[in-house]
Amino acid sequence: MGAMEHVGEIADTTIELTDRERERLARTAEMLPADAATCLEIGFKDQRVSSILARYDLVSIDLPGEAPASITHPLAFATIAALPFRDQSFDLAVCTEVLEHLEDDVLEDGVAELARVSRRHVLVSVPNRQRVWNELSKCPSCGYVVNAMGHLHHFDEARLEQLFPAFRPVRYAMAGSTEGYAPDWLYWLRTRVGNAWHPCTWGCFRCGSTTPSPPPNLIGKLAQRIVWRWEARAPRRPAFLFVLLERKDV
Repeated sequence: MGAMEHVGEIADTTIELTDRERERLARTAEMLPADAATCLEIGFKDQRVSSILARYDLVSIDLPGEAPASITHPLAFATIAALPFRDQSFDLAVCTEVLEHLEDDVLEDGVAELARVSRRHVLVSVPNRQRVWNELSKCPSCGYVVNAMGHLHHFDEARLEQLFPAFRPVRYAMAGSTEGYAPDWLYWLRTRVGNAWHPCTWGCFRCGSTTPSPPPNLIGKLAQRIVWRWEARAPRRPAFLFVLLERKDV
């Protein structure tokens, strides 16, 4: 079965997929190793990746909450920082679009746990070279400043390899396409001087407030227009970075 056919399998169990998201899921399917039988999935709530992993003897974990009734394979509620499994319990651990959301200490513990429970492979995908310090929102209620998508880390190939020292990269891949960047100083001017922040689309990550951001001042409006035009003319870049890792001592 081709990668896009795997993506088609999940169309009825998830929200409507954009073309970019379909490409991300197709690339996930293409990156899966053929020599794995058992698999641990980190994060299962929207089932986008779960269906792709159905070829394996699959266990999925997520933070405590209500499990979708449509899921029939084994589930566990746990944090990535403390996985409730023995060492090398799975041939493959899959962690897609998760690491960028983790605080520093949880990220450190989480990647160590992925390495611990994997017998052979770890498959990771993250936003590709995202300048998380440029796409900021500011809560008007508590003043919390954070990346508008809740992303806390900038990832490239070197950073991913650094996180998994006991593993070697077998294959890298990219997927999706997104706008390039303007110079960093323009984003700083837009937000810190011009008060032009990204909206808190899902509410404040700290206090939960959904109060809209106040309007930008004149400098913010001008800087925002320059940023938009610069981004539209900058070279586009891949949106997602994938790496399939293999344990060095295998």
